[in-house]
Amino acid sequence: MSPRRALALTVIGGMALAGLALGGCGSSGENVGPPIIPPPTATHDNIVLRDRWGNPLQVGDTEPYSPRATCGECHDVDSIANGYHFQQGRTDANGDIQMQTDFYGDGRYWLLSDGMFGKW
Repeated sequence: MSPRRALALTVIGGMALAGLALGGCGSSGENVGPPIIPPPTATHDNIVLRDRWGNPLQVGDTEPYSPRATCGECHDVDSIANGYHFQQGRTDANGDIQMQTDFYGDGRYWLLSDGMFGKW
C-alpha cells in the first residue's frame, strides 16, 4: 500500500471513529451537537449613574460617573478592580510594577504601561 493511500485511510478511519464518538452520523435527524443555551432575557436592572459624591447624574451633566458610587452598593468594586483585565500591564511577568507616565517616551503621557492598565 502506498504511503498516500495509507494516510487517506487513516484520516477517513479517524473521522469515522470521531463521528461515532460524537453520537453517530446524525442521520436520525436529531441534534447531535452541544446543547443550545438561550441568552438571558435581561442582563441588569436599570441603575442610576452617580458621581463620586454619590449624587445622581442627569442627562447632560458633565461630571464623570463613579463606578464605586454607582455599583458599590451591590458589587465588590475593589475585588472587580483587581481582576486580571483591570490590572493587565501593571506588572511585568515577575510581578514587578512597571507603570510610569509616558511609558513609551513619545509624549503620550496617558499611557502608563504597555498593557491595558492606565489606558483610556
